[in-house]
Amino acid sequence: MKNISKIFEIIVELSLCTAMITSCASNRRNSKTDVTVTETTAEQNEIITTETAAKSELITTESTTNIELSTRYPRKKISDMPTIEEQVLVDNETVKITAKEFIVYDRYDESIKVYVENKSEEAFDLKCGDIIVNDYICHSYSQLSLKAGEKSDFEIGFHPQSDYIEKAFKIGEIRLRFSLFESGSYNVIQESDWITINASDIEVEKDKTDVDGITLFDQGGIKIIATENDGFDLDSASIWVYVENNTDNDIYIDSKDSYVNGYMVDGSIMKNNIYAHSKRLTYIDFYYYQNPDKEKIGIIDEVGVSFEIKDNNDIILMDTEKVNFSAKDLKDYDYYINIFNEMSSQ
Repeated sequence: MKNISKIFEIIVELSLCTAMITSCASNRRNSKTDVTVTETTAEQNEIITTETAAKSELITTESTTNIELSTRYPRKKISDMPTIEEQVLVDNETVKITAKEFIVYDRYDESIKVYVENKSEEAFDLKCGDIIVNDYICHSYSQLSLKAGEKSDFEIGFHPQSDYIEKAFKIGEIRLRFSLFESGSYNVIQESDWITINASDIEVEKDKTDVDGITLFDQGGIKIIATENDGFDLDSASIWVYVENNTDNDIYIDSKDSYVNGYMVDGSIMKNNIYAHSKRLTYIDFYYYQNPDKEKIGIIDEVGVSFEIKDNNDIILMDTEKVNFSAKDLKDYDYYINIFNEMSSQ
């Protein structure tokens, strides 16, 4: 019996020793785990702090850039916006369109509110494309779908681009036109002529101030002027261009045979349709990211370009001679060089 009791005591002692050893080992593992977690957390905190600082710097840079842009290109005050009188723009057996008011949401967005009545027994889609304000073409594309006999308000938004050349820009004369399509198709039912709306600033003389820049072409009532730089890097560049069409015909302009620093590159004028007796601010983009000589081209300086001018039927009216000029002689070259250098140094 005593032997059994002794054996039992030995078993209990061995169990206690095993438990103590396990506990110590567990504490050592927990201690090691705690250290590892602490070290990892410190590294993560350092990463998070670095990322936060980088994001903060990025936000600050973006904010500064926005402030600089708003200072360089001041927008009109809301209080300076014009008003319009109610005016019937279109009235026939199919549709009646009445201009109601001029709406200003903020300094960047203006709209003309019209009231549209579908007088027909068929549904249609009404579209309004570009708007001409004080002879300047402003981008707009608005669409309204109406069922038979339906009536609705319709806002035609547009964005005057003439602020980019920093001249007084009061909205006096507005020209627009409408296209009517069969519902859900591209089949044209009717198109209106250009319709004129006289705003409250119509007494203000139209913007006839000469545009500063380098004249690239001036012949036959068509004028093309490079006005300023619009950013560049080692892959591409953009230059703002003022185009004036004093002819009785709509024209289309494409840039061709474009060179940057002596190397041929791809180039094109965007939004290149210029309506009769209108002006447009557009830009030439020069692309050379796929050019095998890209590394040799470098930052834009010497530029060579010619233009192809066509009519509505895609018939070439003029092929201009190549003109050479320096981007350094245009506005904002130093401004974008500084931005490029700052980004390159990061």
